[in-house]
Amino acid sequence: AVVSTQSTGYYITNNLRMFRGRRRNVGNRQNLGVLLLALQIFQFGIDRIPIVTLVTLLTNIGVYLHVPELFEINMPKVRDICISYNGVVVYREYIRLVLSGFYHLSDMHLYYNMASFLYKGTQLEPRLGTFRFASVLGTLLVGS
Repeated sequence: AVVSTQSTGYYITNNLRMFRGRRRNVGNRQNLGVLLLALQIFQFGIDRIPIVTLVTLLTNIGVYLHVPELFEINMPKVRDICISYNGVVVYREYIRLVLSGFYHLSDMHLYYNMASFLYKGTQLEPRLGTFRFASVLGTLLVGS
């Protein structure tokens, strides 16, 4: 997406540079957050995780690990999916409202978000029911 003002473009570019180094695997810390998340999922019990919660967790992990690219599906860059006024309102790129919820800038960002979601999803999905929980999740995803 093209940003129309210099100052906004400068701000976005500098923020993306700030996070660029975090995603790189530094030293022996290769996807430590992903490993911690996998450990937490298996420790909780994959068979005890409700279906919408499990599919959401696996989707987020897959997007972070670029699994769609294995099937020759090109994934957009972070700058092309982050929520911005110009992207959503001016250029009407509404897909940003959905995709931005699945992108994480580092393995630890993914870990903290998904560990929290694992706890909340396993508490709420059984209480609300699968369909209602999926509806709430979809509404919050687009509204966030």
